[in-house]
Amino acid sequence: MIKENGAEKSKSFSRCRNLNLDVECGEAVSFVWPASLFPMIQHIRIKDPDDERVGAFTSLKDRELALRHGLFVVEGEWLVLRLLHSSYPVHAVLMTPSRFADPIWQFSAATTIYLAEEQVISRVVGFPFHRGMLALGIRSPLAPPDEFLRSAQMPARLIILPEINDAENLGALFRSGIGLGYTHFILGPSCTDPFSRRALRTSMGAIFQANIMRSQDLHSDIIHLRHEHGFKFHALTAGDNDAENLEGVRPSRRVGLIFGSEANGIAPHLEMLCDNKVTIPMQPGTDSLNVNAAAAIALYHYRIQQGSGSAP
Repeated sequence: MIKENGAEKSKSFSRCRNLNLDVECGEAVSFVWPASLFPMIQHIRIKDPDDERVGAFTSLKDRELALRHGLFVVEGEWLVLRLLHSSYPVHAVLMTPSRFADPIWQFSAATTIYLAEEQVISRVVGFPFHRGMLALGIRSPLAPPDEFLRSAQMPARLIILPEINDAENLGALFRSGIGLGYTHFILGPSCTDPFSRRALRTSMGAIFQANIMRSQDLHSDIIHLRHEHGFKFHALTAGDNDAENLEGVRPSRRVGLIFGSEANGIAPHLEMLCDNKVTIPMQPGTDSLNVNAAAAIALYHYRIQQGSGSAP
């Protein structure tokens, strides 16, 4: 955003008056330029796909983007719109001129806008690209649970994902969680990157609404959350004979739900820390649900139960 004060403030007010825009007087001016005023927004035309200014948009893998530039990439109008309305800073946008002229777009003055025709964008990214635009967001370090929760209002529910390895599964879990009112996620040290392209795409941008923590020692963090913050922990398991059927579970006031990996479930040393093991009963001779479907069912149940009165 444009933030000006002191000697520069009158210049900003004058510019806004020239555009017939009403700006309330105050200590500072904060304004986001609509893309419909694009002749006045600084943008850069890209005609050569090898132009080094768009090098970060080229066929770099997510890991390279993260390590070399501290960025992540989102593809398509819907995800870019979600990113622009999130708390994550936007480093740059690459889009077609026709998309840029659409009045739905509002860009910060700090965001670099690159305009290129669709065939040029396809050559930049290295594959036929028809979504019209890409954006580079700036990553923020994921805080450990104790550090994050010390400075935030304590949530009633946590989703804990020790080692989800598939990016699409992770994105779907965020989409279900956010959609059902779960905003706090703790990822284990080996859980896949939530800001990979596939995870972001599958989440439909829900990841931008989540409070995400990264634990380097889930065993210790679970013990700490139990003793210091009063959380109870429930492990969702498949086919465990001593697990409680989901329909009978009445959660405590603060609960952490642990969902295991696609192949191996929840590690025994973490399962031993849980106050309860929970399962979704299946018909004889059928396989268990995948982690996304099972999680959505469980999350809905816990939300309803907590809303209707929780166990102490």
